[in-house]
Amino acid sequence: MHQAVEFELGVPFEHNHANPLTAQPPLNVSSMFWTWQTGYKFLRLDLGSDWSFHLGSTGCVSASAVRPPQACNRPNLATVRLPAAAAFQGVVVVDLDSLLAGLDVTAAENCVEAYGKREECRRLLAGLGIDAETGRCVSECGHQTLFRYEPAPS
Repeated sequence: MHQAVEFELGVPFEHNHANPLTAQPPLNVSSMFWTWQTGYKFLRLDLGSDWSFHLGSTGCVSASAVRPPQACNRPNLATVRLPAAAAFQGVVVVDLDSLLAGLDVTAAENCVEAYGKREECRRLLAGLGIDAETGRCVSECGHQTLFRYEPAPS
């Protein structure tokens, strides 16, 4: 039997667009919420005061920004599955260097929406295993580079 660590990078749809004022922790952190229409930021990466990558669902349509949508065209959810030597005997490492490789954050524009419009944003989504056009995993998000599993030292 193959061991693995698996988790979802995102918020389930029914919680993503619920009332943030009545949300239980950790969904009560206001800095991670955009609007009811868009929902939460699944990943917020702010480097200094000049560059940001905020990942969340896009293409969500509703009557207004304060109304939850019925669906989002690009959910931008990633299922991360990391092969593990043995369950609960290692750590999940967040590898920002790998995700940001080749990206000049001093020159790049922020990536906080419309990810498919700029090459650097497309590359960041690809680093999460997400197709920028569809907002869905490519090959089950198997080619993501942000997370890796390291076994515990023997």
